[in-house]
Amino acid sequence: MGWAVLFEVRIARTRSGYENLIRRRKIGESIILDRLKRAKAEGDLPQDADPADLARYLSIVIYGITIQAAGGATRKELRSAAELALRSWPQASRT
Repeated sequence: MGWAVLFEVRIARTRSGYENLIRRRKIGESIILDRLKRAKAEGDLPQDADPADLARYLSIVIYGITIQAAGGATRKELRSAAELALRSWPQASRT
């Protein structure tokens, strides 16, 4: 996946490439948002959780990890970053 980010950075040098990059990011974030809305409706997220904020956060984490991987981060470093991100994830209270 890291090579994909590098490729996207290269195509983003043109206006149409930049617009394509934005479109693809928005599509990915929209897919995540749809799933988080469903998770909230099913009680897997707290009622006060904002699916849009969480989708944006998760998208940023994914892209950040991807860039780090492309830059040579180890599997251990990437896993540590992902685990840290997951610790901040809101938990639904199950009763």
